[in-house]
Amino acid sequence: MNLTAVLDEIKENIDGDKISFGKIVDEFEDRGYGPLLLIAALFIMLPTGGIPGIPTVLAVVIIFIAAQLTWGRSTPWLPDKLRSISFDKAKFTKAANKIKPFTRKVDYILRPRLKRFAKKPMTRIIGAVIIGLCLFMPFLEIIPFADVIPSSSIVIISLGLTARDGIFTLVGLIAALVMLGGLATWLL
Repeated sequence: MNLTAVLDEIKENIDGDKISFGKIVDEFEDRGYGPLLLIAALFIMLPTGGIPGIPTVLAVVIIFIAAQLTWGRSTPWLPDKLRSISFDKAKFTKAANKIKPFTRKVDYILRPRLKRFAKKPMTRIIGAVIIGLCLFMPFLEIIPFADVIPSSSIVIISLGLTARDGIFTLVGLIAALVMLGGLATWLL
């Protein structure tokens, strides 16, 4: 199922006037890791990532999510307080309709292919590599926006996980491994 279809399914399957964050994650099922990692990594890449301390805090969040992948959880676990955050369904529908042109473009590029590289047991390796990238982020904060380097790999990997696109996941993993090697050389 592509991203646009998932947005439509969320709008159709959730009853009531409110949509909780937990329900959205539940709708993504085992692909819920991708959107969670994507959101956190994008915040690092935005101007918010230039605020000292923010990349490190977000790296901890990403490690929390990636550790669940490494442990082999099929769906992400979130604390009840985070799952219970809710917002108006009408606002979600309006926002979803606004981003549909973007999701359609993403759906054109991303599609399920080489799925075995975006599912277990590969997700355990993916989680470990993402954790490795995040461990460097506190050190990279000395250079403004240097955290964009590892977070860009996380964005590519998370898009691959969301769409079950093994090609994107592999490209992100290769970039991540190259970055890990370069960062390890730079720091040591």
